[in-house]
Amino acid sequence: MNNHTTRIKLFAKSILVLSLFLAFSVCANYSVGDNESIILMKDCGTDLSSTENQLELFHPHLFPLSGWNHINNESVSSEFLGVALSPENYEFSESNFRTDTTCGGHQIYHTVLVKKLADWHHQHANGLEIDFSISPIKVESLVSLIIELKIHSTNTVIPNTTELHEAFGGHLDSEALLALDKGNINLSVTLFEQGANDQSSLSLNASNILTLVPSETLDKWLRIEIPITALDFYKEQNYSDTPVFLEDVGQSEFIGIRLNPESENGKVLRHFLNGQLPDNVPKIFKEYQVSLKRVALLTR
Repeated sequence: MNNHTTRIKLFAKSILVLSLFLAFSVCANYSVGDNESIILMKDCGTDLSSTENQLELFHPHLFPLSGWNHINNESVSSEFLGVALSPENYEFSESNFRTDTTCGGHQIYHTVLVKKLADWHHQHANGLEIDFSISPIKVESLVSLIIELKIHSTNTVIPNTTELHEAFGGHLDSEALLALDKGNINLSVTLFEQGANDQSSLSLNASNILTLVPSETLDKWLRIEIPITALDFYKEQNYSDTPVFLEDVGQSEFIGIRLNPESENGKVLRHFLNGQLPDNVPKIFKEYQVSLKRVALLTR
């Protein structure tokens, strides 16, 4: 091989490396599982995908965004002694919508989401829901759901494995503690049909618990895409789940989506203790400060 040919190949290799570096500087793929995909977005104002065949759900002028907050409910406020902030900081409020000039002028919703780790009563201390019942979507029409958000390190509290051992180690061994929680960011995303908030009747849900590693995702805008095939489908009544197959519920219609903070497997200490909860168990919470930019459904 002569020197001229060698120089050409070295130049071509340099161009390839440079182009890969530039592509990564705009967005980077972050794998969280076999099905979900996450893009770390350099600029939250960047539109990384076409809106063709997408039903845009999140915007204050589109479908209603609502939420709940048990922490600010005086009748159960004692259950939440030990949360990091004052109760009103967890409230759902229209004032939490703010135009973000650093994010392309998008309307961003800001909140702090809380999950109990000990008791299952009000375990989802607060959460968010989007009602799109005016445009219900058949299951068979869905391809994936897309969420764009940021989890901030400020006001985010995630107990580490040492703290969990100190709190629950007298009741669970190390293996069970890791099954409960590993110190990751966990978010439950659930699609639901009409009547799902009435536990007296049977209703269809489809959910996925996302797992994000804090050191790799905190303070970064994320574009998360979850294929419909990655969701767990189940019928729920009185908080009891019965799994169903996707192909058997294709004609069912979803009318809403719910976002909840979660533990690693969606359970709390009480699930591991056969429904018992000793009086001396500390109140431990996971708290995520979230900025929500976009929620959409990709359809066929």
